Formats: sequence, structure tokens, C-alpha cells
Amino acid sequence: MAFGYSGHHTKLEKQPVTSHVDRRSLLSGIVATSIYGVAGAVPPLIGVGQPARAEKAWQLQLPRTWQVFSQADQPAAGDNRPVALIVAGDNKKGGELVVLRVPLQTKSGDNAVTARELFDYFSTPADKKPKVTQQQVIDEIAKSQKSQPGLTQFSLTGVPTEKVKSGRRYLQYEFDSSICPGEVVKGVKGDRCVQPDSEDEVPFLKRHHLITVTVSTPDTGDELPLLWLVDVSGPSDSWSAVKDNADVMSLSFQVANEELLEKERQAELAKLNEDLQKLQAAQEKQAATA
Repeated sequence: MAFGYSGHHTKLEKQPVTSHVDRRSLLSGIVATSIYGVAGAVPPLIGVGQPARAEKAWQLQLPRTWQVFSQADQPAAGDNRPVALIVAGDNKKGGELVVLRVPLQTKSGDNAVTARELFDYFSTPADKKPKVTQQQVIDEIAKSQKSQPGLTQFSLTGVPTEKVKSGRRYLQYEFDSSICPGEVVKGVKGDRCVQPDSEDEVPFLKRHHLITVTVSTPDTGDELPLLWLVDVSGPSDSWSAVKDNADVMSLSFQVANEELLEKERQAELAKLNEDLQKLQAAQEKQAATA
């Protein structure tokens, strides 16, 4: 299924790539044309895009050290464009976050069959087994991820996992990728990535991705199901420095009606306050016995 998945890079035009700060400025421009988007707001939980209809509210927890680089509102009713709601990242550790919101054309079009399969998997009640397998869902989404320009390597890693929150399925999987932001030159000793119109070599962008995906069902027959995809990535050789924050963001991502999300935000705040009070009590007790 083609999602217009542009990924985390762009082609070079006679300019060097010197850091992921440079890459970030390139990323902000191209991701808006893909199916990526993310949340931003007040810690500890981020509420993003107040919905015109109940099923389109969503949230995730953004680490305080991560910065929002670009943000977009959800399209109005009837506007079926894919959108990148937010792009965020951690400049110091090279982490990047994108959350995509993509309408699924399940009734007609080249991808209708695939869209129906995705919808069938995620709309199957949590206590029942979907006819479509997890691997089929991943393979269909990966088709777009494998179509990124300059991709020289793509490999799924680990074991997919599924979680259910308030009756909604969330499927998580991981992959490694290598992308040439310039031009690939084939050679006897292996491929090289070079600047266009020159022999200046540029590094391959090797990244590890943690993907979380779900589908929200339409409220009326006139609306389309929406695929939501969260991509948290980091440099492959230092993924361990990004992993903890990636897990927090992925596990905290949720799509639901605003009333439910608000209840969960309040519950989270209450738990944090309770933990803080326990910590303060323990510190006071320790001080009193010192």
C-alpha cells in the first residue's frame, strides 16, 4: 500500500550533510508531504489536535528533552489528505519522532484491498482473532517504507507485539534501514554514497525505527477509517541512547475520544502526585531519624 512515505531524509543538491541538525531542517520540509505526524504540549502527557469528532483525539508523552520542529492541524472534515501532524526530535542523541495520520480508501482505488485488510485487522474486537495476521499488516505498511528514495537496506528486527488500550489494537514492530542522501555508486568493493555531480563521499544514514500503528474507525458512513503511524528512530549505532524515550512515546500513544483521554490524563497526574507525596514523606522520615 502506497502511503507517500518519504522517510527521514531528502536528496542532496550539491550541499554536504554535516550533522543531524542539518538533516532536521531538511526533514521538516519533506515529512509534511508524507504520512507522518506527532504530538506536542504539556508534560507529562501531550494532547494533540482537538478533534471535530470524538474518534480523532490522540495523545502521547513527549520527553522534556525533545523539541517539536513542525506541527500541523488535523485536516477538516471531508479533507482526506495524509498529514504529518508533528515532527520532533532530540538533537543531542539524534532521535526523531513522526506521527502520521492517513485516511484509508477502503471502497475504491488501487489500494482498496490493502486498506480493507488493515481496517479489518484493527477493527476486530480485542477478544476475537483477526482474519488478517500481524505479519500481513506489517508487510503491507513496509511496502511504503521500502519505497523511500535512496534506500539501500531494510530489515525487520525483533518480534512484533500487540497491545490493547480501551478496546483498540496497537501493533508495534521495528526495522533497520540505510539510506543514501546523495547518489549511490556501485563498486567492486561495495556501494558508495556521493554528492551529486561530484566524487565527495557522504555517509549512509543508518537508523533503527520503532513503529506503532493503529486504525480508528469512522463515526459515520461518509468518513474514512484513519491509519495512525508513530515512527520513533535513532542512529543504529547508538539506538540504546534513544530506546528508553522511544519506548515511552510508543507506549503512551493513544487514539480515543477526548473524554477518555482527559480521564487518563487526570489519572496520570493523580498518580504522579501520589508518587511525589510518597517520596516527600520518605524524605521527611529519613530527615527526622538522621
